[in-house]
Amino acid sequence: TNLQLRLATTITAAKITAGGSYALPVNKLLAMVRSTDSETVQLGSSDGESSTLRISGGCTQFRLVTGNSGEFPADFHTEPEISFAIKQEDLIRLLEQVAFAQSSDSTRFVLMATHLTVKTRESIGHITPTATNGRIVARATTTAEIVSGGRSDRSVFRYIIPSSTVNEIIRVGAKSVQNYISNVAIGRTLRFAMQTHGPLDTTRDVIVTSSLIDAQYPDVSKVLTMVPSHKFKMPVDTLRSSVERVSLVCTSAHPGIEFNFNEEEVKLSGESPDFGTARDVVVYTDTPKVVSTFCLLLSPALLLGLLKPFAGDSVTFYIDGPDKTVFLAIDGEAGFRALILPMYKASSKDAKGTNPQ
Repeated sequence: TNLQLRLATTITAAKITAGGSYALPVNKLLAMVRSTDSETVQLGSSDGESSTLRISGGCTQFRLVTGNSGEFPADFHTEPEISFAIKQEDLIRLLEQVAFAQSSDSTRFVLMATHLTVKTRESIGHITPTATNGRIVARATTTAEIVSGGRSDRSVFRYIIPSSTVNEIIRVGAKSVQNYISNVAIGRTLRFAMQTHGPLDTTRDVIVTSSLIDAQYPDVSKVLTMVPSHKFKMPVDTLRSSVERVSLVCTSAHPGIEFNFNEEEVKLSGESPDFGTARDVVVYTDTPKVVSTFCLLLSPALLLGLLKPFAGDSVTFYIDGPDKTVFLAIDGEAGFRALILPMYKASSKDAKGTNPQ
């Protein structure tokens, strides 16, 4: 624990001959265990010697200095106001779809988080995480079974989960057991009970407990419900590969890729004095009704971050304009929507084939 985030797990594939409690520097313990040349390790202490833990595996032996287990911080989870049951892979995927939009700017602390909304009606809850860093907005939605709280009438619960917690759930969830029904309890704190794959075909229970941010999250609902005037649909794998290729010439001084949308295709271009130029083309899967063509300068890092968790066959660009403030929206699976504010926008007649800043 770091007093904001707490992880607890149980190792079942162990033979216990005598119980004990130790407070250990976990990174050092992990390094010692990994350094042994044995498939199994033995942990223990001698009688009357509680200040060190003996670690042995094969021909290797360590004695690790321990702390006072009685001073280890207690579980800080509080009584939840609502709890729901959901397949753990569904919730992890929801968080993964929006996590890229979380801010990394420490001066905007409330945006270094994901906003979670739980709307309930009787026993059904709509779970909606949203994240934004000011230039990107991402939102995903799914349903879950309400276990307790908010079942009698329509209720809305809102929480702000720190980005460190969201990222840790995604990391731990990379080894999650499929179709496992997790219980999520939220109030002043969040508790997420998970089950993951362990070594030697074992499973282990992991409980993630986190404090929440007490603040007001920006209302992005109006932006997410905008009605765009142009739609361009294309294969997601083709687009992802094209962006990766063109971004090879991008630098910190010339970070953007220019997207020129016309009647049949979108032309991608990037350039920098250090590496030269790159050009590529992605053909639409549907013929759009184009009133005017667009030139947008987009960040490849942000766009690839958006496309990474995308599992569909195609991606659709929804572009508003040309006389209004322009956002770029990408619709994915049902319930998923993301908006990106371009670095630059112009009509095709203004595009000079350059990479404007």
